[in-house]
Amino acid sequence: GIPGTTVLLSRRPLLRVSGEVRGACAVGFRRPVILVSTGLLRELDDAQLHQVLLHECAHLARRDDWTRLLLRMIAAVAWVHPAVHWIAGRIDDEMEAACDQRVVAASGNPTGYARVLLDVAGFAARHQGTTLTLAPGSSARMPLMRSRIERLAAAADGQQGRGAGVAALGVSAALVGLAAGSILGIIAAL
Repeated sequence: GIPGTTVLLSRRPLLRVSGEVRGACAVGFRRPVILVSTGLLRELDDAQLHQVLLHECAHLARRDDWTRLLLRMIAAVAWVHPAVHWIAGRIDDEMEAACDQRVVAASGNPTGYARVLLDVAGFAARHQGTTLTLAPGSSARMPLMRSRIERLAAAADGQQGRGAGVAALGVSAALVGLAAGSILGIIAAL
């Protein structure tokens, strides 16, 4: 397990280090593993690494792995419909934001966490093409990283209230409903 995490998990993850991945990500369904790049371990201090691990544990606590699997299955069935891919991307964005909020709630330091994200993104960018990236929130999607940093900056400025998570959940639910309706329409047309 991962010591010192404040996130309660029904599925305790194992921590594994690999030179084959870029960044950090949670993988696996029944026996989850948090993979962390060996290079990232060298670049981050203990407090920064703890925030990265909290973020990945938040994905597991929220069962985002199962949500992503469902989204990928829907996208496979409705691969031709561009709205489905757009909606899946927005839901990925909101899952990252929700996990970021959990890290900030635990640390109380949105600016420090934003710096950690920038460090992780910089590491991933420097090692692009040499290792695998498995994490949707990594620098492989720079607009997502920018959005995450902007949300953290807004939280640091006190502009983002507690209702943001509820609003994000509402938007995600609406997008899932829209995707399901689109998929049913495509299936009916076949």
